[in-house]
Amino acid sequence: MAESKRRIVIVGAGPIGIEAALFALQAGFDVQVFEKHDVAANVADWGHVELFTPFSMNASPWGRAALSASSPDATIPDADELLTGREFLKRYLLPLSRLPVLHDRIHVRTEVLAIGRAHNRKSHAIGQPARAEHPFQLLLCDERGQRTLEADVVFDCSGTYPHHNWVGAGGIPCGGESVCLNASDYRCADVLGNDRARFVGRRTLVVGAGHSAATTVVQLEQLATSEPGTSVVWLTHQQNDRPLKRLENDPLETRDALVRSANDLAEHSPNVEWLSGGQVREIRRTADAFEVSLETPNGQDAVPHRLVVDRVVANVGYRPHNALYEELQVHQCYATEGPIKLAAALLGQSPVDGLIRSGQGAETLVNPEQDFFILGAKSYGRNSQFLLAAGFEQIRELFELLVESGDDSRLKGCSEEDGAGGAMAARVVPVVDLQRMDELWFQVAGTQCNLKCTHCFISCHPKNDAFGNLTLAQVKDRLDESRALDVKEYYFTGGEPFLNREIVPILETASQYGPVTVLTNATVLKREWVERLAAAREASGLQLEFRVSIDGPNAAMNDAIRGPRAFDRAVQGVALLVEHGFQPIITMIKTWDAADEVRILSEFRETLHVVGYTHPRLKLMPRLQIGAEAERTEGYAPQERVTPAMMQGYDASQLLCTHSRIVTDRGVAVCPILIETPGAHFGPTLA
Repeated sequence: MAESKRRIVIVGAGPIGIEAALFALQAGFDVQVFEKHDVAANVADWGHVELFTPFSMNASPWGRAALSASSPDATIPDADELLTGREFLKRYLLPLSRLPVLHDRIHVRTEVLAIGRAHNRKSHAIGQPARAEHPFQLLLCDERGQRTLEADVVFDCSGTYPHHNWVGAGGIPCGGESVCLNASDYRCADVLGNDRARFVGRRTLVVGAGHSAATTVVQLEQLATSEPGTSVVWLTHQQNDRPLKRLENDPLETRDALVRSANDLAEHSPNVEWLSGGQVREIRRTADAFEVSLETPNGQDAVPHRLVVDRVVANVGYRPHNALYEELQVHQCYATEGPIKLAAALLGQSPVDGLIRSGQGAETLVNPEQDFFILGAKSYGRNSQFLLAAGFEQIRELFELLVESGDDSRLKGCSEEDGAGGAMAARVVPVVDLQRMDELWFQVAGTQCNLKCTHCFISCHPKNDAFGNLTLAQVKDRLDESRALDVKEYYFTGGEPFLNREIVPILETASQYGPVTVLTNATVLKREWVERLAAAREASGLQLEFRVSIDGPNAAMNDAIRGPRAFDRAVQGVALLVEHGFQPIITMIKTWDAADEVRILSEFRETLHVVGYTHPRLKLMPRLQIGAEAERTEGYAPQERVTPAMMQGYDASQLLCTHSRIVTDRGVAVCPILIETPGAHFGPTLA
């Protein structure tokens, strides 16, 4: 059996399950997906809720590319759109699941009841590779009854919803809870929509201190303003000054607005009574109400309370349901119930903006049970910080691991844009070796940019958090390491490098190691920054150069590509650089016809002469049909892609990847163009 045809079974057809299936199929694996309900049924269940994160963080590059390629007229949401769960399902997940490559691979209303290892019970061959000599065995159940199925690799992408935590103190059910409350009481209630009648004129107890509880409280208060007699008691288990902690400079504006609104209601609204530090001891159900016994702190004492409410909404979070793989050798965290290595990695992270965007490395997904992997929200266990963007990174990292362990050369180094969907097309691709390291690049600003250019080959824009900033310390470590490798030049790119708050000290430091070039759009430059960099250039005696991207000789032409006022600000930035003795290279993506080239270049020179750049350096660049440009067009056709045969007799030394590497916040990658490509990342260092 060829490695590329290893049989993968994916449990769960939610966002991560569907994206993983598409990735695997484009990589040449044999994939089957089994979903207990309908496609993305859990998303449909909270369909009225608006996502905090923009669409760009909730859809993979290979998924978007696959939809575009399958239907050029597809109306894929804009990158910065904030969708409700229902819109996310209708406009992206369902069309994705209906792609021809996926359609007959997803089996809905088929539940996976248990996963085992054929000929091995849980206690057999403990931690030994010999267990992997036998396939996995899955017990399935559908309308026809139960049956078994074998697989070589299993992904559990079943998530944590709707497996809820408990209201009771200590995390266990309180007295009467499992009898008095039903599954709907733990959902994200659609207070202003389908569930409105349940809450009108009622007193509701909301339990929880997360964003789901905050959403419920805010909606109930909105209902109370128009429906007299509607009120809320909000109970949070921890004793704090406010129900929710607000993140300083939260990058997700709607999340920040929700937190501020909920906290304000708890303090000021006559319709909301907030009980901090409450512990529920018992719930009783009478004919028409709930009687809730609880305790709240008063110094060292606990004060008993008895509440009578009409409704209970328990937004207490979710936990993984691990009985599915209880016969496998899975090493779980004793606190979160997620895979132990991933749990440990997450424990060491405390993102200042509340977003863990990246994966944690494929090794954190590995279990003692070889070829069994938990992906998505379930991999985080009870840790509620999971984002879909992190799940997409898990998929990439995991397939890098599978490719490496399978030694399948057809998959190594494939471009993200390969094939119809572009994840990792199962085709032969050329391999190019590193001959020397003349240049070292730093993706210093990640994928964040103040502009949103239509042709950006990495789809950088203000809300693209796929890659993060590099710190001065991270850059310094790689600069020190580069000395032994005889690196001759250093390049700093993004995103927009000058969005990194440490960019000036980073460039000042780098200029002590060798010639430095910065790739910028020049629209956010400040005089004091340029003055410091001019001084650094003089102090080092080495080249410190700027490449400024401008895509037209006038605002009409440039701003159609780069956005409003981009031209005027870029030209002002060029003038500032020239004033301080720099001679920036103006790079232009060629978007015009050959017949217009002489005229356009002449206009460029005239424009730059006006701001004092008398002998401008101009450089024409080709359009790369990847990233945003691939979404705008159809990308490259199969016959336009490089094959090993094309490389025969070609001087590979002309390729950037033979003499350079790029440092990102995820580690070192092969080159700036392929940072999002599976298999293009080598590890944390240059070694």
